[in-house]
Amino acid sequence: MKNNKDNVYDHTSNNFDGLIALMNPDDSWVCKWQRIESIIG
Repeated sequence: MKNNKDNVYDHTSNNFDGLIALMNPDDSWVCKWQRIESIIG
């Protein structure tokens, strides 16, 4: 797909929210950035 915008547009989506998997939520900058450190127990 490199250097081919049409191929990228055909095979990807702009409607993706994402996924986060955490091993150590207390030490995770992602958890802090997403403000989910209080959700994870």
